[in-house]
Formats: sequence, C-alpha cells, structure tokens
Amino acid sequence: MDTTYDQLARRAVDLLEASNRYRVIVLVIGSPGSGKSTLSDKVVERINKEYKKHRHASSLESDSGTMDGIACGSDGDSYDQHTNKGKLNLKSSEFLVRDVLIKQLGRFTKFDPEDVISVEDENFPPRLQTEGDRRVIHGRGTTIEIDSSLSPESHESSEEPEPELAQVIPMDGFHLPVATLKKFEDPEFAILRRGSPFTFDSTMVVTLIELLTDTCIDISDIQDGGQGDNQTRCESGDVRLNKGKPRDHKLGKYDILPGKATGIPDIYIPDFDHALKDPTLNGIKIASTTRILIVEGLYLLLKQEPWCRIQTCLSSTKAPNESWKLEIDRQRASTRVARRHVSSGICQDLESGLERYELNDGINRNLVDEHSYPCDLQICSIDQPYGESNGFCK
Repeated sequence: MDTTYDQLARRAVDLLEASNRYRVIVLVIGSPGSGKSTLSDKVVERINKEYKKHRHASSLESDSGTMDGIACGSDGDSYDQHTNKGKLNLKSSEFLVRDVLIKQLGRFTKFDPEDVISVEDENFPPRLQTEGDRRVIHGRGTTIEIDSSLSPESHESSEEPEPELAQVIPMDGFHLPVATLKKFEDPEFAILRRGSPFTFDSTMVVTLIELLTDTCIDISDIQDGGQGDNQTRCESGDVRLNKGKPRDHKLGKYDILPGKATGIPDIYIPDFDHALKDPTLNGIKIASTTRILIVEGLYLLLKQEPWCRIQTCLSSTKAPNESWKLEIDRQRASTRVARRHVSSGICQDLESGLERYELNDGINRNLVDEHSYPCDLQICSIDQPYGESNGFCK
C-alpha cells in the first residue's frame, strides 16, 4: 500500500539522517513470492522522488540566495547545483576508503584463469584480478568489479543519469550460471533446485556486503568544516557551497557527494537477465554517490555458512543497517510463484508451477523462516486487486 511504502521510505531516510554516516544499508528479505522486489523498488522510487523535490527546491532557494551550504575555501567559490560543479573543501578522503578496500582485497588469492575450481564448494574463496585501477573479484561463476580510479569518465556513457539518493541492490545476479550448474555432480538436481542457497555464488554475496560496509564512512572523515587545505572539484552531487559559516553546516540527508570527494569507488555487480535466465556480468552499477543501499535477497539473514557471515559483518562494524522481512502465507506465496514460473516460461501451466513451488521454492521458504536471524521490522505482504502490496505487521 502506498502509505506503507511512504512510511518505509521515511524510515530509511531517518536511518541515514541519524547515522552521521555517508551510507546506510537496509536488508530486505522474505520467502519466494513475498514481494521483496516490489517493495524495494517502491521504497527507492519514493526516496528518490523526495530527493529530486528537495534538489529542485534547493536550486530555487540558491537562486534567491536564501540558503546556506557547506562553505568552501576563503575564495568564496560556490557549488552550482544547475551545472553540478563547484569546489568542495574536504579532507583528502580518496585514501580513507579506496585504499581500505584495496587493502581488504589483499586477503584474496590471485586469480588465475587456469585454476580448476570446485563449483560445488559453497565456501569457495573468491579470487582477485588486478588490471590497473580495475579490481575484479571472481567467484564460482560471477564477478564483482571495483573501479578504484575514482574517475568520473571510467565506465561512464555520455548519457549517464543524474545521481540518486537510494538504489536497489538485488542478489538475483549472483545466481550461478546454468553453465556452472551443469558442471555439478548432479546437474539435473542443481538446475531443478536453482534458487536454493547452494545454487548461488554465496561467498560473492558475502564479499559484496563486506565491501559495502567499508563504504559506510563517518561524515567527519570527509568533511572538515571548510578549514582543510584540500579542495576537491565536484562533478556531481547535491551540495551547495557558499561563503558563510563553515562550521555551522553539516552534510544533510539529501546531500550527495561524488566519489572524488568521499573516496568511495563505483562497484559493478551482475544483474539477472530473465530472458536469458542467467546473470549478466557488470549489469548493475552501485554508484559511488548513492547513500541508501536497499539490498534485496532471500538469504541475507540465513544462519548457515557462508551466509551467516553477513550478519557477523554488519554486527561487528559501525555501518548503520536495518533488516526488513516480508511475511506471507504459504498458499498465496505458492500461487504468486507458480504464476511467475508460467509467465517466465519455466512451467507450462499453473499446475506444474505449483508442483515446482513444492519441490523447490517451498523448501527454500521453510529454510528462510526457520533458520534466519531476527529482523528489525516485519511487513505483511497482502494482495490488492491490482497486484501484490504490503503493510506493517509489527
């Protein structure tokens, strides 16, 4: 329901505002058919809509000279929201994040394309490939790419969209490719159970969460109140810089900074192509500017290895995070999933779709319901005449 989506959007923004961090992470989990993707998309849509409204209002107030902003240097140069350019007085933070990530990657074994890997090893340690400023992490069938150049030109097209405050980060792209599943000892069973934990590139999901928590940096690490010596030229973002009272301004919840200012690199992860029914490498860019990361996936709170390392990572760091779980009764979930199987061409009719649900999706549902860590918020997934929707449980 619209009211619920609005409440969740405000909740995520409030988490960011209270965090004193550049980034926050929200995990969205739920059994198959619960509506994780729908909820995540709707919440992000509302957050970004409010961000754009704020951006527009800030531009108008900037024109009238009524707003203060983060002060830049004593020369009084200001940040122009219309052109997204200006000078921002920040600490030299390139090395605070980028170099931390690179150091963390040092624990990985060097990637060798000639290596023979165990495709059925759910605890397979990822391998690292370094090519200039590119760091590519290889799993059993997917990759994560880190662009550590902090260059706005890298990977960019001439039609690069404007930065947004929030982004959905789906785990679907970390399904093992069919070609990898065919290498299993029992490929027929692996393909039948696709979507189960062992058919995901699970350590890659864990690695991604670890990388993202490292980018949830303290705002004080990048902002020095206008007194620092380093002026970083901003190419994108939503921060106004005016001559005024440098110590009075704090980075606001709707302020966005470029990677050059924060030291946060762009990260590329696989997307899932439903037409090909396989992952597409580098299909999703997690922009360095994004501040609210809505990570959506079935097993993000699962207690079994290696998934349980996600909770360990989040609880052992200072990265602000919340977890939301969607609840749905089995009958409605099975009907939703069966219809999805038919529409995607996996099953020929609703009856076979329901049968597949019991053979696979229903088993995964039981696993998630019975063996997941507690969540911060439960949300009821309900049906509306126009489709699935959601409302708070407790």
